[in-house]
Amino acid sequence: MITLITGDKNAGKSSYLESWYHCDPRGCGCISRKIYQQDRWLGYDLWLLPGCEQIPFIRLGAYFEMLDDEELIYYNRFAFSPKAFGEAIRHIDAYPDSTSPLWIDEAGKQELTGHGFDALIREALQSGRELRVVFRQHLFDELVKHYGITDYIRIDIT
Repeated sequence: MITLITGDKNAGKSSYLESWYHCDPRGCGCISRKIYQQDRWLGYDLWLLPGCEQIPFIRLGAYFEMLDDEELIYYNRFAFSPKAFGEAIRHIDAYPDSTSPLWIDEAGKQELTGHGFDALIREALQSGRELRVVFRQHLFDELVKHYGITDYIRIDIT
C-alpha cells in the first residue's frame, strides 16, 4: 500500500504524518520538524523513527553554519545537509527490508534529481513495502510520474 500525503507549504503535511505515526507506531523512517530559536524559524531537523533521534537537516541562509556538514546542497534560501540524508538512510537500512511501513517526509526537488531519499523510495516501491510519503502539492504529478506510481491512496492536507 502506498499512501501519498500532499498539500501546499505549511499546510500541515508533516504534522499529519507525525500524528499518524503516533497512532500507528510501526515501521521506520523520518519526519521533518520545524526548528525555532525563540520565535525565529531556523529550518528543519529530521526525527528518525522509531526512537525520534534528532538530526540537523535544513537551515535558512543565516543559519547554514548550524549544519555540521562540509558539503551542503543549496536550494533557493535553504541549505540541505547530505550528511543528514546519509544518517537517515543508514538508520532506515538498519531495519529489515520487510519493516513496514516506511515513513518519508518529504520527497521533492532533491529526489527528482536522483538525490535525497530517491533510492530509498525506489527500493520500497520495488519491494512492495508499505510506504507513507509526503509530496509537496506543486510537485505531486511530477513525483508520481518520476516513480511510476499508479496505485496509491492520496491524502490532501489543506
